[in-house]
Formats: sequence, structure tokens, C-alpha cells
Amino acid sequence: MRNLLNKIVREDSGAIMVMVALGLVAMIGCMALVIDAGAGYAAGMKASNAADAAVLAGVQELPDDPDDALVKAQNYIQLNGVDLADVTFSISEDHKSITGDVNKEQDMYFARIFGINTKNLKAHAKAKVGPATKLGEGTGVVPIGVLQDEIIYDKPMTLKEGGGEGEQGWYGCLNLNSITDDHGGSDVYEHFLTYGYDGDGYIGYGTLILEENGNMSGGTGDGIGYRLQKCQDECDRVCTAEDYDPECPRLVIVPVGKMIDKKNFQVESFVAFFLSNEPGNGNESIITGQFIKPVNIPGAEVDDTIKDNGVYARVLCE
Repeated sequence: MRNLLNKIVREDSGAIMVMVALGLVAMIGCMALVIDAGAGYAAGMKASNAADAAVLAGVQELPDDPDDALVKAQNYIQLNGVDLADVTFSISEDHKSITGDVNKEQDMYFARIFGINTKNLKAHAKAKVGPATKLGEGTGVVPIGVLQDEIIYDKPMTLKEGGGEGEQGWYGCLNLNSITDDHGGSDVYEHFLTYGYDGDGYIGYGTLILEENGNMSGGTGDGIGYRLQKCQDECDRVCTAEDYDPECPRLVIVPVGKMIDKKNFQVESFVAFFLSNEPGNGNESIITGQFIKPVNIPGAEVDDTIKDNGVYARVLCE
């Protein structure tokens, strides 16, 4: 029996070697696919992330400076390890969006055994700028409403009237708490004027906000006074409407809209306002300053259908 088995092994050894060789080739092929596929995936993710970062950097300069937008995007793509020769950036005709397309050849490793030397990698990203909507906590919205035809840029303006000057008894004061809760009053108004909206809801096109009755003199003076003092204490310069610290508390975001009945203000867009002087008391509780643009709101959404008053959100859209 032993002699018979030895004879069979000797006679089949050539076939076994062939099978082993074929198995090794198959195993190496699988290794090539796994290793090169993994390397290609990692390189593709790197290119995609680099493109995202580049267009998000570039869109910060839009719509005002498309040339700077391209330069910034090119700088960021290089910082993230992508050669400029492998990427193309383009700005839309309306200067509201920037697109980045990466197209490069990725070197293969084990796949070279099978004659596959490179693999084409592509990545696409697009970011856009547009009128901001869905503003929530930390976006700087204050409890004052204005009408669209009251917005005039580059000159001193009154944001809130004093006692006896409001139209039909409304002085521009809003109860931002009414978005999620009916509770309002002087303390709520002063809180939102001092710190900006920090409630649980969002404010955007179509949001209904209850008016606050009366002049809100005390809350107005204390809230604006706090912002002016904080600017003096913390800002890196003497802020003006033309030159201000990006974090300046004198810069506020104001809902723009209309009164749809005697109680409800309907939001249609937003405008930025730079506060100038501390209000007086009583009938002199007037908020003055200048409407300014453009201003960016991190974390907000873009709504291209609403009125463009220069308050923008910048988002990655592709």
C-alpha cells in the first residue's frame, strides 16, 4: 500500500505544482486588488476632502472678489497635498459659487504585475454663497424688526424708534421667544438684545414672530449699553461701520419683514446693522447706526429665493 501511495504522489507531483502555482497567482492577484483598492480609496478621500476644503475657503471671498476666491482655493488645495496641475477651479458667472475638480493618476503597486500601472482618480466639490436663512443660536439675531423699504446703506439710520414715534404703537420690538414659547416681556427682550437669539428654534423665511408692545426703554438701553461696552473692552480696534472686529458685539443681525396683522411680524430676510450710540431713556430710547453688507453667518442655510440684503451663508452644496 505504501509503495502504491508513493507512486501516485510521484506521478501527480507535476500537476500539484501547477495547481500551487496557479493558487499563488490567484492569491497575489487578490492581494493586488485589496492593497491597491485600499490605497486608491484613501487617495480618493484625500482628494475629495482637499477639494471640499479648497472651495469652502474660496467661497468666503464671494461674491465680491472672485480673483481672491480662486487664489485662496488654489492655496488650500496645495496645503492639502494636491498638485495644482491636477485640479481645475471655476467661478460661476454670477460670482455666487466656486467649483473644484480634481483629476489625477494614482500609481498602482501590486497591480503592476498584471500591467496596471495607474488608476484615474476624480473628485468634485462645489460651494456657494447666498442669502442666509434658518438662523439659530449664536447667529446674532436681535429682537428688532424692520421693513424692507427702511433699509438704506452707507448713511446713519434709525433701527428702533423712541416713544411716540412707532407706527400704530409698534416700535420695532419683537418677542423672539414666541418662536417656541409665548413667554415674552421686557426681560426676554433685553436678554435677546444683549446676547442675540439663543433659543431652541430657527428663524427664517416665513417665521412668524409676535411683536412686543411698548417702547421697551429700559431693556433697550441696557442691552445696547452692554454691547457698546463689550466692544470697547474686547475688540482689537476702535470699531466703526467701515472697519470693525469680526467678533464685534456692535454688529447685529436684524429680521426684515412685514406686519401681517396687529400682532405678528413675518420674516422675509435679514440685514446687518452696526450700532452707533447708546440709546437715551423714555421717548429717547432710539437705536441708531448703519446698515452694512456683506456679513457671513456661519451655520446658517442658503435660500436663493429670498431678498438679498447682504447677510450670507456659505455652504458646501456638491
